[in-house]
Amino acid sequence: MRSGDPAINRNDASYRSRFTEIVDKHFTKETDHAYPALVSKVPVNGHRLWKPYDGGDYDKEQFDIVHGVRDQEHCSICDFKIRDEHTCWTNENRACLLCDECHDVFMPELTKHPKIQEYLEDYRHGDSQNAFYRLTTMSHDVLPDLITAFKKERDGRVRVFLVETIWQHRQQSVIPFLAECVFDPEPDIWKEALSGLVTLASPQAIDALRSARSRQFPRERDTDEYRSWIDEAIEQAEAELQKLKDDK
Repeated sequence: MRSGDPAINRNDASYRSRFTEIVDKHFTKETDHAYPALVSKVPVNGHRLWKPYDGGDYDKEQFDIVHGVRDQEHCSICDFKIRDEHTCWTNENRACLLCDECHDVFMPELTKHPKIQEYLEDYRHGDSQNAFYRLTTMSHDVLPDLITAFKKERDGRVRVFLVETIWQHRQQSVIPFLAECVFDPEPDIWKEALSGLVTLASPQAIDALRSARSRQFPRERDTDEYRSWIDEAIEQAEAELQKLKDDK
């Protein structure tokens, strides 16, 4: 069930001010409001401290994992009470929560292309083919917003998808972005960026690949493996560029 009161005038300055004050404006849709939390074993001032558990390491001597935690939650903008039957939107660590009505009013204003988030949600829910088609067939002026979406995204799988979506527009203008991505700490990200630079095969793309050879890793073998990927990409890009010249 959708959450939020559609009759509220969300153009009111007080609501807009609340939205402006939200620092992390990357929200994902939530349908199950129960979540695991770390709860302190020793009470502090008569209360047990807790925080949402994200699946990482934690001090087992200080905290227990408690599943099925539920809050009495309200929209961070309009104060609509979110009940179990409602859908809603949360950002990292559930710092803020938006009802569906507030999300649909305010979030599209962050981008000239409000459909981006809709298609990314399709991807998150398994409809990758449709999401890819929709995003790659949009006009090329969507690229700055796709790059912004990548920089805000925390889900590694979605970040890889965005890199591919961006270079599949086949525009030389994204080479500086791909040049940054080849320095990303996640292998799937920089490998996808390499694919894009090879496909775009231009002097600028090859320069970006050559610059990436300067990257160092803590372990020498990781540096060697990375450079082998880079060298192969340079070889492929140079061959493709030469082919393009020969075809003219």
